[in-house]
Order: sequence, then structure tokens, then C-alpha cells
Amino acid sequence: MKENIELLNLMMKDQENTDEIYRPGPYWKRYQSRMFSSIKKNGISRFRKIPSIGGSWAGTLVKDPFELSYNFKGVFVNSLMSAPFFHSIKTRYEQVINDYIRKMQIYKSHSFSHFFSDLVELAEQHYKIPDTLHGGTDDIVTINNKDYSSKYIVFLAGIFNFVNKGANFLDKKSFMEIGGGIGGTTHLALSLFPNIKKVVYIDIPPVIYISTEYLRHFFPEAVIDYEASRTLNRIEFKDDDRLEIFCLCPWQIPKITSKSVDLLYNSASFSEMTPDIVGNYAMHCKKILKADSEIFLVINKKEPHPNLKITMPDKIYNAFKPDYSFQVFEPKWELPDHPIYAFGKRIEASS
Repeated sequence: MKENIELLNLMMKDQENTDEIYRPGPYWKRYQSRMFSSIKKNGISRFRKIPSIGGSWAGTLVKDPFELSYNFKGVFVNSLMSAPFFHSIKTRYEQVINDYIRKMQIYKSHSFSHFFSDLVELAEQHYKIPDTLHGGTDDIVTINNKDYSSKYIVFLAGIFNFVNKGANFLDKKSFMEIGGGIGGTTHLALSLFPNIKKVVYIDIPPVIYISTEYLRHFFPEAVIDYEASRTLNRIEFKDDDRLEIFCLCPWQIPKITSKSVDLLYNSASFSEMTPDIVGNYAMHCKKILKADSEIFLVINKKEPHPNLKITMPDKIYNAFKPDYSFQVFEPKWELPDHPIYAFGKRIEASS
């Protein structure tokens, strides 16, 4: 992956001058500075191996909780553990932890094979699953004698749960995803459904910096990054069939051309925003989405957070009313702790 720290610095600087509604809410604000510091120190070529960058959203295995700390406490503990006496103790713990993680990954492969082998077989028969391991993830499962990122299997299940519900990705030309992390769902959608040619991908920095370079690795000529789009008065697709992927920061959403997108996909991130931020996104999305558009939601928070303000499912649905109605359905492919799946259609288009 390309290292472009100037692009990240530009995003972070511009964020300082935006309205609070376009900045990370409490849930993600606590991660932003940690990721920024770690990216500047480590780069992003192997970001899925670095917990202080990737965390759970990138499929990173955390072996030491202090790997997540970029504050004074973390620096102090890491320095202390480097001393000979403590280092020998830490090494023993690391050996035990690594052994447990190795065993956990074996059981995880068995579990994923049980739940998803038919899904992977279906996808491999009719489509082509792309490289899912780029960026150095260690969270790998083996299904039908082939290695995959476990995060990508979850992304794949998300897409095909909607397909199984009756959604038709093959009649969509334009696709919009908000808060998709590394860009795995967008990567899959573009790989599985070549009819999708126009993409808007939105996330907060530094995540959008990583996903920009991640998607650029696979689609080098198609990505339009923040530096190229930040001065545009209108963000609009070209009237052709060439692939375009706009990787945007949240404050750029008001510039997107109205009635230009066929499908909005959101997995988990609306759940991790405050209600006012979700409401703002919904207001703009209702202008951007076409009259016959659809919204696919995967909601991963069913209970309030004990300390942070997040958005419950009914508040997410209400943010899109009265334009859209949502049907919650039981997914075919999901792990036991599955989230909520909701299929949204414009009321005037479904009447």
C-alpha cells in the first residue's frame, strides 16, 4: 500500500475547521488520536497487524493490551517491560498467549466452516472472491481448504444475506458506503458485481486515509482521493461506464450530487454514532439517493453503551423517515451473536 502521510495530515487539519456534526462521535473519538500517532510511527503497509491502528475493525489480533496504548501509561509500561527482569516474565506470558491464540484460530476456522462453507462455495462458484488478506491480517480462517480473512467472510455474509432476502446487486450501477472501515464490503461489491461502476465511500480520518490507500491498491486508476476532491464545489460521477471511487471525508457529503446513488450500505457504523450525527447523514443521504434506491443496514448495537452516547436501532430507522420504511429480517448466514439486518425502501417506490 502507498504511504501518503501528507494526505492524512491534510484530512486531519481540515477536520479542525469543520462543524462538530462531521467529526467523530464519542465512540470513535477515543480511537482517532491513537490511530493517527501509530500511523505516523508505523506506516500502513501492514496495518492489519498493528492493534493501535487496526483494532477489531481491520481484523487485527490483539495479543498485548498495551499495544493499544499510545499515551504516557502505555509508553511507561512498554519501557518497563523492556528491562531484562520484566522482559523475561513478559516472554513467558507471550508464549502462553500465542499458544491460546493459535488454538483459538483453529476453533474459529472450524466454526466459520460450519456456518459459512456453503456461502463461500456459492460465492466461488458464481463470482470471484478477491484477495482478502492484504494488509497483513493474522485473523485468518480456512474454509474449503482456502484461507480467508475472517472479517471478509463476515462482509461476504452481509452482502449475501441481503441477496438471499431478494436484493439485486446486479441492477445497481452506483453504490454508497458510510463507515466501512478498511473498505472490505466495497471491495467485495466491486469484485462480485462488475455492473457497479460508481462508488461513494465515506469515513472519518484516519480510517478514510487507510481505506483510500487500501482500495487504491486494488483499483489504482479508479480512486479519487481527498486531495483531488476537497476543492470541488460539486462531487458528481462522470456520465460513462468507467469505474470511479470517491473516497470522502464526512464534511464533503453536502457536495454530492442529488439523486445520484442507487444503494446505501451501512454496517455497524450508524450504531456507533450519536443520534444527531446519524440524523445529519440521513438528511443528506435522502437527497443523494435515487427515487427507486434501497438502504441496507447491519446494526450491531442493541443496547445502550454504559458510558458513551450511541444510536439505538429505532433511532436509525426514524432518521430516514418518512422517506424510507425498513423491514427487519433474520439472516441466513451469521454467527450466533448476529446483529440486526434491515432492508429499507423508499415508501413512494414501494407503494
